[in-house]
Amino acid sequence: MALVKELADSIRESVRNYTQYHDLSLVAITASRSFTNGKIQVDQGADTYSEWIGRTCEEDGIDYQTWRVGGGTNATAQQIQNMITKANSVKDVHGILVYYPLYNKPYILGVENGKWSAQQQQKQIKNGCEERLLKNKSLWPVLRYKTRDDYFRDSIDPSRDVEGLGQNYHSRKLFRDQSIYMDRYDGVSPLDSKDAKNASIFPCTALAVVRILKKCLTNEFDLLKPLGRRFEGVTVTIVNRSQLLGRPLASLLANDGATVYSVDADGIVLIKPGGTMDRCFRVEASVQACVEKSSVIVTGVPSSTYRIPAQWIQPNSTIINVSSEANVDESELRKIQGVQYISAVGKVTVALLEHNLVQKSVTLYLERQRLSPGTKSEDDILSVWSTKTGDMHLIVLSQL
Repeated sequence: MALVKELADSIRESVRNYTQYHDLSLVAITASRSFTNGKIQVDQGADTYSEWIGRTCEEDGIDYQTWRVGGGTNATAQQIQNMITKANSVKDVHGILVYYPLYNKPYILGVENGKWSAQQQQKQIKNGCEERLLKNKSLWPVLRYKTRDDYFRDSIDPSRDVEGLGQNYHSRKLFRDQSIYMDRYDGVSPLDSKDAKNASIFPCTALAVVRILKKCLTNEFDLLKPLGRRFEGVTVTIVNRSQLLGRPLASLLANDGATVYSVDADGIVLIKPGGTMDRCFRVEASVQACVEKSSVIVTGVPSSTYRIPAQWIQPNSTIINVSSEANVDESELRKIQGVQYISAVGKVTVALLEHNLVQKSVTLYLERQRLSPGTKSEDDILSVWSTKTGDMHLIVLSQL
């Protein structure tokens, strides 16, 4: 769709304006897979996606490096941890991108005193996934994670977490905080703002859907309303509650005034404007009922057999398909009056990954300047974007 391409192109243009003046480096960590025949092979899906992102980064002046962990599912946790630790420590790395899952099976991993607990790990492997323990920072120095990958997400230095998946950006507490978890910027990016160093980082796919909706809902998204009410009156059904898409997307929309039905295999949760959550136990709270009430439907079910029946969808609705599989019948959708259908968001997602990387670069630069000898105060370091000649570059007003 033209709207998606135009939005992605505008974001990428702002990134290229930045890379004219500043070096940017993104490290991508992938793991090969070991299949039942014992032959180690790469995950073709992740590999293809990585190549696509690599080409996009190269076009936009970003140094993209792929670091591969060998050994497939037999790769030790320590090998992966060492690679993340190395990426955290390299001065010229501005962002770290990890292609999950690094492990095929979501075993729970025990961490004690910051070290791997072999006894806890073997216990959980033996029990499979029957014991589900939530992450709980209050349990430190003994942490519990649902999956090994959850631990790796928290291992990434927050200053280089371009995906916004670590606990510093991605937790239930933050999801309900309107002062933090809201996309406040309505232009291409917050990079033209003096507040750029304080901008939050959101998961790229969720943020891509929000930015697309702002463009699609020209009548419903109201810039004249105060923050927290701009999606007021919009009802959204999201068929996905993953940490990468459904949860952050629901919060971004509800915190800005939308009413959201969050749907997954475990049931339906109603998220009211402002972030209040209620689990829907009533029989009438079916997926069909939610979709019929909604003017926006976002689908992210990775299954070729899952379909939302077109007869559930109301005229003038906006449908966004985030899954690699089509969760709706496009030919049937076209028969419904006024329907907007976005079949893919990948171009905007990758553009926003680059956008997040620029934000990290700016923040890292300002932090290093703040800590450098001779710096007088925070006020000595001010991020300003010059647009007088059409170029955006960072000016440090330490001498003004």
